[in-house]
Amino acid sequence: MKYIMPILFTLMLPLAAADRIDPGTLQVALSAPKAQEQLPLGNYLGTYTYPPASRFTVSANTDGFVTRVAVKPFAHVKKGQTLFTLKSPKLLDMQSEYIATLLELEYYDKEVKRLEPLASKGVVASKQLTESRNRRQKLDASAAFQRDVLLAYGLTPSQLKRIAAQHKPDPVLTISAPATGSIASMNAQKGGYVAEGAVLAQLIDTTECHFEIDMPWETADTLALGEKLSADGKHFTVFAKAPQIDPVSQTRTIDLHEGDECGERGGASMNIALSRTAKAWKVPAASVTELDGRSVVFAKRSDGFEPLAVTVLSRREGFCYVTGALSAEDRVAASSVLALRSAAAGGE
Repeated sequence: MKYIMPILFTLMLPLAAADRIDPGTLQVALSAPKAQEQLPLGNYLGTYTYPPASRFTVSANTDGFVTRVAVKPFAHVKKGQTLFTLKSPKLLDMQSEYIATLLELEYYDKEVKRLEPLASKGVVASKQLTESRNRRQKLDASAAFQRDVLLAYGLTPSQLKRIAAQHKPDPVLTISAPATGSIASMNAQKGGYVAEGAVLAQLIDTTECHFEIDMPWETADTLALGEKLSADGKHFTVFAKAPQIDPVSQTRTIDLHEGDECGERGGASMNIALSRTAKAWKVPAASVTELDGRSVVFAKRSDGFEPLAVTVLSRREGFCYVTGALSAEDRVAASSVLALRSAAAGGE
């Protein structure tokens, strides 16, 4: 007991002007910081996931009967490839109205051409020509609107061109692949009736997928968007970070973009040992402590120990990887760190 009191008294003395802590007779183990260029970030369990931009829903543009299923489940398809065909009574009615508008438009177009020379000679009243022109203009606008609606329902420009030329409705609505990818699920059956908006299939572009991991937020915050990481021969880019910290696990979700194609591994989970290229110092985990809300190590000086602020980049296997004003010649306290911290806090 007679030795403990003098040691604690020495440690609690006010700091000198240079913020030195005198350890007195306290025995402090020292460790030399080791320079690192490949920085391990730890082992993480992550999952491959396809981004929303790679997922597509193929829906029925209108009510109708499925007359053809052109692909099999899980098949690889190309953009524009036919997936289904429908016959829709509703679409036939809309086409019939469009044809009727075109026929009336053709009539008034001819009527205007017939009346123009007669009105110029005074044979017919100019009012009759004006009324025909106004009617033709309204029909032209109506036909353009109906054409746009039919295009929105999935008819192709070539179909509409043929309908306008032949004055005959086309009963077949072709539904094509919106992108190149693989059929993930299929809900349509030949001969079945589907309502407008019903999901017929799900399509995934498997050429791109992301790898999501949950990382301690302190480590995650040291990563920059676009930074390159590596793991077991694989190369990743930091694509995005979750905007908030999980309040339970105190982690932040990191979205990594793999350099190579993910090979249709969407949904697969995998353990990886991530590392980054960064200049850092490797010190014993026991050397790092908190002082005034910041991470510090205590560096040995001729007149005591100096607290140096560091940024912890990662912790692994009993070591901390930090950045800060350290050098290879420094020696940092690897034991009695809590006593040194108490002395520094008491002196301040």
